[in-house]
Amino acid sequence: MLPGGDRPVSAPPIPLPGRDGGITLVTGPRGSGKSSLCMRWAEEARRVGMDVAGLVTLGIWTSAEKTGLQALDLRAGERRGLARLAAGAGGVAPLGRWAFDHETLEWGADVLRAACPTGLLVIDELGPLELLRSQGWHCALEVLQAGAFGAAVAVVRPSLVKAAQSVVPARCVIRLGGDGTWQAHLPL
Repeated sequence: MLPGGDRPVSAPPIPLPGRDGGITLVTGPRGSGKSSLCMRWAEEARRVGMDVAGLVTLGIWTSAEKTGLQALDLRAGERRGLARLAAGAGGVAPLGRWAFDHETLEWGADVLRAACPTGLLVIDELGPLELLRSQGWHCALEVLQAGAFGAAVAVVRPSLVKAAQSVVPARCVIRLGGDGTWQAHLPL
């Protein structure tokens, strides 16, 4: 199991991004290993002496159902409850099936503002809150644009890749398949 009780998903054998200041977007369907890949890259970066900062979102599972989300600060190791199923939840920022915790969103934004400079910056994820509503961890866009990192990785759902590319100068988009396959694309 991953920290936070997330189901272990085999991360594809994609090499750690280079330390040239580039941004890599990672996308793929639910359960394709995006967060697992971010965790693996963070471990590899630490192993070679890089400072790692940012946030990874991990699922909280009850039996076979994802019932919540947890944010993990990769530098400090601190985790906080990020969201729970919206049905019956009093979240301040409801979105789809999730009700987000306002205090955790603020904490995560503070983590991201303080993340750089760093060797590897991880942002899991830039979603509808950030890209469509200018809420949540919207400050991550400014952090990415500032470029004070050796390499950066941002997770984006497939439906938001174009929106992310319009505001983030990504050098590469890695698309994970639900079957363990992957493809790297260089934006035009």
